[in-house]
Amino acid sequence: MITYRVNGKKIKEDRVSKGLSQEEVADALGMVQQAYSRIETNVTKKVDIEILVKLGVLFGRDYNEYIVKAESRVNQRIKVGDNNQGDCYNVYKSPRKISKRMQEVEKELVEVRGQLVESQRRESELLDEILLLKEQLAKGKK
Repeated sequence: MITYRVNGKKIKEDRVSKGLSQEEVADALGMVQQAYSRIETNVTKKVDIEILVKLGVLFGRDYNEYIVKAESRVNQRIKVGDNNQGDCYNVYKSPRKISKRMQEVEKELVEVRGQLVESQRRESELLDEILLLKEQLAKGKK
């Protein structure tokens, strides 16, 4: 299961703009109103990708817009100039931290690709079933 940090405020804005109650959205997502409320108020720190996709469909928005992008942590040395304004120089990132984050991202990418392949396989199965049902329906009308 893949989860993401989300912007509950943006989710709430979309819900309100659609004129929906928290209970209506929670029902559409298959959860209780209290659980949905925790998403909007950012009490729930991470939300499952399936919920995000459903929210995107419900509100007509790309679900990625609800995901809080990872904040880059950059170590900085600050030099204070003669004019007392901070001039940043020698900005660097720890290679160890970059390498660790890169491994995490690559792992997540593999998971997402796996989900995509599974989704495409399921889509193909459903399309095949629709074609079969249409054929059966056409034979039944004759």
